[in-house]
Amino acid sequence: MSDKFVMDPRVSFVTQILDEIEVGIIKIPRFQRELVWKWEQQRDLLCSIVEGIPIGSILVWSTNLDNITSYDAIGPFRLNYETDNTHVSQQMYLMDGLQRMSTLYALIKHPEHTSDGSDLSNYQVYADLESNSISNMFLRKEEIIKEGNNPDSFHYLPLKVIFDQKNLMRFLRSIPPERDYLIDKADDISIAFKNYKVPMIPMRSDKQELVTKSFERINTRGTVMSEAHMLNALSYSPEFELLTSIENLKSEYLEEFDNDSIDQTFILQLLKLQLGKSIYDKNTDSLAKEVNEKLLRDIFSGIQLLLRFSMEQYGVSSIKVFPYKLQALGVCHALVKHPDIDQAKLNAWITVTAYTSAFGTTARNSESALNDWLMYLKTNELKWTLNTKPSVSLWKDNVSFRNTRFKLWALAQAHKLDSDKGTNFAKDFHKFKGKILKKPTEIKDKSKRSALYFITKEKNFSLAELNPNDTEAMFLNDSMLDEIKCQKFEEFREQRETAIFNYEVSHIFTPAANILKLTNYKIEN
Repeated sequence: MSDKFVMDPRVSFVTQILDEIEVGIIKIPRFQRELVWKWEQQRDLLCSIVEGIPIGSILVWSTNLDNITSYDAIGPFRLNYETDNTHVSQQMYLMDGLQRMSTLYALIKHPEHTSDGSDLSNYQVYADLESNSISNMFLRKEEIIKEGNNPDSFHYLPLKVIFDQKNLMRFLRSIPPERDYLIDKADDISIAFKNYKVPMIPMRSDKQELVTKSFERINTRGTVMSEAHMLNALSYSPEFELLTSIENLKSEYLEEFDNDSIDQTFILQLLKLQLGKSIYDKNTDSLAKEVNEKLLRDIFSGIQLLLRFSMEQYGVSSIKVFPYKLQALGVCHALVKHPDIDQAKLNAWITVTAYTSAFGTTARNSESALNDWLMYLKTNELKWTLNTKPSVSLWKDNVSFRNTRFKLWALAQAHKLDSDKGTNFAKDFHKFKGKILKKPTEIKDKSKRSALYFITKEKNFSLAELNPNDTEAMFLNDSMLDEIKCQKFEEFREQRETAIFNYEVSHIFTPAANILKLTNYKIEN
């Protein structure tokens, strides 16, 4: 067979295409996405068919290759591949039209063979025969129930009976004679689906590279394909399937952790870093040529070390506890390259880049900060190439756990208490957050200014009951306590803000900068 495509379009009934998908005459290659359409898109497709509006052609890859793996289910519905297809001369794979055909297969074909324990609620769809508009005719079962109606009523035609003549007739007989106009409407809907045709284009080629390239171009329209799915398609081979490998390695390396925060984007960015590419590089075709099982395994070994580091430092095994996600990325890259790296260096880099908001401005600055770190791993000296000089500012705003600088401010209090009192607030901080940040009963000021709040586990925290030996650990002195007694809260705030900032500079930021050999920073009082 020629390496070039040969195409002979034909028109097929939707029912025929769905039947061929069910028995495996047309298969779904594993480099395809699964069903990702949202309900609004699925409903629009149903409306288009009832109105007779074209829904576009279906592209099928016809090949002599017999080593292309395929899915055995669409959503929760298992495909019936036990049927003998030896009469089929070539293997056929659905290339373009998967979301459309999957929607119709799940909602209308709706076969009985499903995965055990599957949730079918999203696939139980009805046509409201009393609806006066096609646009609001189709409803999910949960929508009908939510409106206080009974989906088993004769008002609602279950789409799953449309291709099932016996059950369709049973439904039609349930409609009272005086409402026979509903029978006509149900007939019209079922006929619209049964008689609907779409152009089907068989694309004949034994050159998988040509097919996956075509697949990439096809998927630049319609529902945007994620970078991971595109890379999965372009890197696919009978020996390697990216997304399957990722899931297998997650089970192998991360089973002991809460790894919900490790998403495909994070893994792909790690892949790019290992290959010396920008994390914002979108050249999937180039990346596909270099990704492999060994590289993925190295990455997951690094992720495992990252989550252990996170647990040791923050008490939680999640990248969400890092001030910035790209910091977790940089630390993980370091652990892939240097598994035995001194953790003091990792903490120092996190501290410096967090306090200077290196990752909190523009994408360009974020990438520069990441590249500076990659260079540091080679030279052991941090060169600052961002377009703004590193600087640290006093925090004096309101309480806000969405703000990185505030969280650093609160953590500074936790570190001080841990150092002076032997507590464990810093490690517990991400578990409790606002639950351990409280305003003393003596402060009646309604302001949310941070300096009015203290880290404590006491329910009713009172400065009057504070042990005099503990005042320094709380960033307090006699002058501040006098201001509280005189209700001079503004003066109190200013003094305490300055005290905490001085501690942050002397005990947290400066030691970290020294470890990284960073000297050109600025302290802004």
